[in-house]
Amino acid sequence: MKRVTKFLTGLFVLAILLVSNTQASAQKADSAAVAQKRITDSIAKANKQKADSLRFIRNYKESKHYKDSVEYARQARFADQAAERKRISDSITAKRKYIADSTMMARKRYSDSIKNYNDSVKLARARIMEEQRVLRQRRTDSLAAEKKYKESKRYKDSVEAVRAKRKADLVKVRKHYTDSVKTVQRNRSDSVLAARKVYNDSLKTALNAAKEIRTKQLDSLKAYRAARADSLSKVRQARAELRKQKSIEKSKEAEKKHNLALELKIKKKQAAYDNQKMRKKKWTVPRQIIQNTFTRYNYYFNANKKMEEAEDNMVRSHVNNYDSLIALFPFDPDVDSNKLKSDMDTIIRKAALGIQIHDPRAKWQDDLYLLLGQAYYYKGDYRNAGAAFKTIVSQAEEDKKEELKKKGNSKADKSKPSTFSDPEKTGIAGALEHKSAKNEALLWLARVLTQSGKEGQAQTVLDLLRNDANFPPRLNGKLALEQAFIDLYRDDYTKASQSLAIVAVDKEQPNWLRLRAAFLNAQIQQSQLNYAESNKYYNIALGLNSTLEMEFYAKKNIAVNNINNGSGTYTADNLLEKMSKDTKFKPYYDQIYFAMGKAALKNKQSDAALGYFEKSVQESKSNKKQKGLSFAALGDEYYVRSNYSSAKFAYDSAAMFLTPAEDPVYSIAQKRAQALDLVAYPGNVVKTQDSLLRMSYLTEKEQRRIIHDYVKDLEKRMRDSLYLAQNQPNNVIAPPPGMSGQKTVTWYFANPNLMRQGENDFKQKWGNRTLKDNWRISSSNVFVIDNTSDNANGEEEQNDLNLPNEDTLYAAIPHSQKEIDLANSQLSQGYFDLGKAYYTNLEDYEKAVGTFDTLDKRYPDHKNMAEEIYIRYIISMRQNSPTKAAAYNKELQQKFPDSDWGRLLSGQSQESESNPFPNVTNTNQQTISNFYDETYGLLMQRQYNEVLTRIKDADENYKNQGNFRKKFTLMKAVAIAGNGNYPEADTMLKQFISSNPNDSLVSWANTILAYMKQHPDLSNAPKIIPKDSTGSVNQASQSPDSTGNANALVYQYNPATEHYVIIAAPSSAKFSGLRSGLSDYNLMKASRESISVTVSTLDASRSLIVCKSFTNASEAKKYINEIKSVNVLFREFSPNEYDIMVISADNFPKLFIKKDYGVYKAFYLKNYRQ
Repeated sequence: MKRVTKFLTGLFVLAILLVSNTQASAQKADSAAVAQKRITDSIAKANKQKADSLRFIRNYKESKHYKDSVEYARQARFADQAAERKRISDSITAKRKYIADSTMMARKRYSDSIKNYNDSVKLARARIMEEQRVLRQRRTDSLAAEKKYKESKRYKDSVEAVRAKRKADLVKVRKHYTDSVKTVQRNRSDSVLAARKVYNDSLKTALNAAKEIRTKQLDSLKAYRAARADSLSKVRQARAELRKQKSIEKSKEAEKKHNLALELKIKKKQAAYDNQKMRKKKWTVPRQIIQNTFTRYNYYFNANKKMEEAEDNMVRSHVNNYDSLIALFPFDPDVDSNKLKSDMDTIIRKAALGIQIHDPRAKWQDDLYLLLGQAYYYKGDYRNAGAAFKTIVSQAEEDKKEELKKKGNSKADKSKPSTFSDPEKTGIAGALEHKSAKNEALLWLARVLTQSGKEGQAQTVLDLLRNDANFPPRLNGKLALEQAFIDLYRDDYTKASQSLAIVAVDKEQPNWLRLRAAFLNAQIQQSQLNYAESNKYYNIALGLNSTLEMEFYAKKNIAVNNINNGSGTYTADNLLEKMSKDTKFKPYYDQIYFAMGKAALKNKQSDAALGYFEKSVQESKSNKKQKGLSFAALGDEYYVRSNYSSAKFAYDSAAMFLTPAEDPVYSIAQKRAQALDLVAYPGNVVKTQDSLLRMSYLTEKEQRRIIHDYVKDLEKRMRDSLYLAQNQPNNVIAPPPGMSGQKTVTWYFANPNLMRQGENDFKQKWGNRTLKDNWRISSSNVFVIDNTSDNANGEEEQNDLNLPNEDTLYAAIPHSQKEIDLANSQLSQGYFDLGKAYYTNLEDYEKAVGTFDTLDKRYPDHKNMAEEIYIRYIISMRQNSPTKAAAYNKELQQKFPDSDWGRLLSGQSQESESNPFPNVTNTNQQTISNFYDETYGLLMQRQYNEVLTRIKDADENYKNQGNFRKKFTLMKAVAIAGNGNYPEADTMLKQFISSNPNDSLVSWANTILAYMKQHPDLSNAPKIIPKDSTGSVNQASQSPDSTGNANALVYQYNPATEHYVIIAAPSSAKFSGLRSGLSDYNLMKASRESISVTVSTLDASRSLIVCKSFTNASEAKKYINEIKSVNVLFREFSPNEYDIMVISADNFPKLFIKKDYGVYKAFYLKNYRQ
C-alpha cells in the first residue's frame, strides 16, 4: 500500500512539473516577441530622426539666412585685414618720419659742433700768433740791447783785459812747460848715463862670468875625457869578468841539472812509496801518540793555518754588488782560481807530504785529506777534489769494517737501518773526542758535484745525510748551507730561502758565512715582496758585525721595505734621516737622499722629494749610476710639474751617466729629452723674435743702450764661466737656473765635461774650423770693416772671447716694415709650433691651449688657424669635453670647410646633438691603457718585482679596470712564474683558463703553462737574475730559446685568429707624434673607435706602436691600407725608417720574449705578403 502511495505521489509531482514547464515556455516565447517588436520600433524611430536632421541641415544651408551669415563673416574678415594693413602702413610712415627727423637733428648737431670746433681753432691760432709776435719782439729787443752793449767802451775794455790775462797765462804755461821739458831732458840724460854705467858694469860681469864658465867647461871636458878613459878600462875589465862569470854559470848549470836529475829520482821513489806499508807495524800506544802528535801539530797545523789565511783573503778581497743578489760564497773557483793558486799549491804540498810520511791509521789523516780536497776545489780541479773527499769516505768505511772484524762480526746487522755518516758523541766525551772528517767530506763532495754541474747527484747525497739517524746535529747548519747552494744553482729561491734561514742562525758557522746567508735571504725575501721577513734577516745581518758597505745597504733596504710595505713610511723616514746625519755613511749620502726622495713621493710630498733628489745629485761624487738615477728622478719630477727647461737639463745629465743597462730609466730619460728638444726649438724662436719685435719699437739710442748692456753682461758671464771652468772639479754638473743648488755653476761653459763633450761633437760634425764670423762657410769672402777707433782694444778683447759685435746685434733688429712683417710671421709660426709640440710630444694640453690662446690674441688671422682648431678639437675630446669639441668642430666647418682638417671632421657634423661625439673614449681608460703599456714593457724586460708592484698600484688607483683586469691578472701570473714560483703561477693560470675559456688571452696562458712544463727545473726558465757558478746572481737575462727546446715559442700562421697591427721604428720624439696621430685618426673614424694605440719598447734600438685588436688578419691588413693612404700620418718618416706589419695575438708575446725582430719579419714576409 505504501509503495502504491509513493508511486502515485511521484506521478502527481511529475505532472505538476510538466504543467509548470509548459507555462514557462509559453511566457518566454511571448516576452521574446515583445522584445523584438520594441527593438524594431526603436530602430525605425532612430532612422526617422536621422533622416529628419539631415533634411533640416540641407534646408538650412539652402536658406537665405545661412548665405547672409557666411557673406557677413567674409566681409568682416576683409575689413579686419584692411585695418591691419593700414595700421602697419601708418606705423612704418611714423617710423620713417622719426628716423628722418632724428637724422636731421644729428646732422644739425654735427654741423654745429664742426662750426664750434673751427671757431675754437681760429681763436687758438690767433692766440698762438699773438704769443709768437710778443716772443719775436722780446727777442728783437734783447738782440738790440746785446748789440748796443758790444759796441760800448766797457765791453771793449773787458775784452782787452781778458785777452791780456789769457796771453799772460799762456806765457806762464809755456815757461812752465819749457822748464819741465828741460828738467825731463836732464833727468833722462842722467838716467841714460846711469843705465850705460850699469850696462857696462853688467857687461864686464857677464864677460867675467862667461870666462869662468868657459874655464869650468874646459875643466869638465878634461875630467870627462879622463872619466871616459877610466870607464873604457872598466868596461874591458867587466867584459873579462863577464866571460869568467859565464864559465862559472855553465858549471853551475851542469851542477843544477845533476841536482834536478837527483830530485826527479827522489820524487820517483816517493811516488812509488806507499804509506800503507806502515799498517804492518803494530799500532801501539806510543806509536799512536807519536803519529797523531806529529801529524796534527806539524803538517795539519801549518796547512790548516794557510787555509784559514786564504779564506780570510777571499772574504776580504771579494767585491759585492749589492744592487743584485749577492753570492752565497765570496769565491768562485771557475773565475777566481788563479788568485789563490800559489796558496793552494802550498796547502796541497803540505797535506800530501803529511799523508805520505805518516801512518794512515793516525786520527788526522782524514783531516789532511779534507784540506787536500778543499785546496783542489779552490783551484777549480773538481776531479781531484772529489777523489780526495771520496778517499775519506772509503777509508772510513774500511776502518769501520776492520773494527767490526776485530769484534768478531764481519757482517753488518741488516736489521738496523743503513747509515752513511759517522755518529758523534755528545757531552764531555764528545768535546774531547776527535771528530771524523767523513761527515764534512760528504758535504764538501755535494758542493763539488754542484759546482761541476751534477746537482742531481749532490741532492741525492744531501737527502741521504738528511735521512740518516747518525748524522750529527752540529752539522745541520752545514747541511742547510749545501742545500741552499744547490737551490741557488737551480734558481729555486723559495727553497733556498728556507735553507739560508737555518744557516743565518747557526752559531756553528763562521760569522762571515752567517752574515752573507742572512743578507742574501733578506734580498730574496725582498724580491718576493715579503717585506717583514726581509727586514728580519737584514736586522740579523746588522747584528753580525757587518762591513760598513753591507751595513749601509741593509739599513737602506730596510727603509725601502718599509716604504713599499706602505705601513712603515714614518719608520723609514726616521731611519733614513738618522743615516743622513751619520758621517760614517758620507760616501753613501747620494743613495740615502735618493731613497728619502722616493719615500717623500710615496707620501705625496713632491716638494720635499724634489729637494732630496737635488741633494742626491750634489752629494754624488763617484757613483755614476746613482748620479744618473738621481738626475732621472729629478727630471721626472720637473716633467710632472711642466718645468720643461729644468727637466731637459736633468734628462740630458742622466743620459751622460746612465747606460742602456739601466733600462727603463735610461730609455725614458732619452725619449723625454728628445721630446723636450722639439719643444725647445720653437720656444727659442718665440723668445728671440718677440724680443726683437719689442726692441724694434724703441728709439735707436735705447736699442744701442740695451745692446751695449747685453754685451757687457755676456762678457762678464763669459769671464766668470771661464774662470769657473778652470777652477771647478770635473765631476760637478751645474743645474740650470730653474734648479736650486748652492755654489753651483749656472752656465754650460762653466762645466768642463760638457764643454769637452761639445767640442768633440763639433769637431766630428764640422772638423777644425777657424774661430771667426761665418765659420760655417769654409771659404768665406766676407770682409770686415776695421774701425780704428778708441774702442779698438775693447773689440779685440771681445773677439778673443768670441762675443757678438754690437753692430751685428743692432742689424738683427727689424727696422723696415718688411723686416717687421717677416719677424711677425716667424713669431706666429713659432707660437703655433710651440703649442703643437706641447700637444704632440709632451701631451701637455694646458700649455698647448695657453700657447694657442696667446697666438690667437696676437695674430687672430694666422695661416695655421685650421690646424689649430683641429688640435683644440682633439684636445677637448681627450679631456672628455664633448661640448667644447662640438663648438670647435662647428667653427672649423664654418671657416675652413675645404681644408684637410675640415674634411677630417666633416663626418662629425652629422652626429646627433644629444651625443655629437660618440667616439670620445673614456679618459680613465686612456690612462689605464698607458699604465698597462708601461707595465707590459717592464714585463718584457723581465723586471718582475716592479711588475708586481705596479699591478698592486693598479688595483688601488684604478677601481674600474674593465677589460684590463684580465690582462693584469694574467700579467701577475707571468711575473710570479718569472720569479720562479711555479706552483702559484700554475694555479693562477689554470684558474684564469677555467674562468675565461673563450677569452683571446687563453692562448698566452697556455703558452706559459707549456713552457713551464718543458722547464720544470727552472734552469732554463725566464728569471729575474740568472745564476753564476757560485750561486750568485747577475742582472743579465737569458733568452728562453737558447735552450734549444722552445717549440712553444715558434711563430705560427693562424690568419683567422685575433691580430694586431705593429709599426716598428727607432725610438724618437716623432715616433711618439705618430702614436698621437694614429689615436686621433681612430677617434675620427666611427668604425675604428675600439682600436687602442699603445707604445712598447722591444729592445734598445727599436720600439713598437701596437694597434689592437682585429678579428683576423684580413681586417688588420685593411687597417694598414687605410692608414697608409693618410699621408699626413707618415709625413715625417722616410719609407725606410719604419715597418708596418700584422701579428697574431698568439705570436705577439713570443716576439717580446724572444726579441728576434728579424726572424719575425722574415716570417711575416713569407706568410702575410702572399
